[in-house]
Amino acid sequence: MAVGNMSLQRKHSPSPKLLSGRRLPGIDNLHLKAQCVRCEVLRVAAEEIMLNDVEVAPYSDALLKQPERDGSNPIERKAVYRTQVEIQSMPASLVVQIALWPDKLADWADEMGIAPAVVYNMLAGVKPYHRVRTLLARRLNVYKESLDHLVDARRPEPRAKLPPDPPQMLALPAPRQAPPAAPAPSGPDRRSVPAPHASRRPRRDAVRERHAAAQASGTSVSQIMMNL
Repeated sequence: MAVGNMSLQRKHSPSPKLLSGRRLPGIDNLHLKAQCVRCEVLRVAAEEIMLNDVEVAPYSDALLKQPERDGSNPIERKAVYRTQVEIQSMPASLVVQIALWPDKLADWADEMGIAPAVVYNMLAGVKPYHRVRTLLARRLNVYKESLDHLVDARRPEPRAKLPPDPPQMLALPAPRQAPPAAPAPSGPDRRSVPAPHASRRPRRDAVRERHAAAQASGTSVSQIMMNL
């Protein structure tokens, strides 16, 4: 009996790791799994709330009852409209793929014995590959110049990425006015100050007058200069 009691005590005795205050690694894993599950539940609930707030275009019950697609699906109409509006901005490979439908561009390349990478590089403008362009233009039943223009011409930016134009009645801020001119200095006017050589003019005039008088009376110029 004593041996049995000792075995029971050992069997039900707590683990020394628990007595020392440490936690088993299995318990930590359970806590991590519980946190992950809680986060996933919160994420799904948040997505459901966001989807309920988004306004979706109404649909008719007759569309769901149609056994075949007839092009009236909203996604099909969006695709047709996007292709019609943005066809000039689409890559040449996508335009050719739409024109080749239901054939695939890669299947056509395999039939012609051309590597698909060569065809896509040609349509991307990496290398001209004029022989491949001639074969592809013949398959599309167009002139090679049309395919050259599709590949070599510059593609504009998609309209969806361009910033919107402001409305015509947009209230623009008034233009800034130039600041008033600074007032003239209050000092004496420089134009009233005589030039530094202005004082010499009367003397020159006097010399000329004396020279003219000497010529009239017969006096020499040297005597006039000595008198000065």
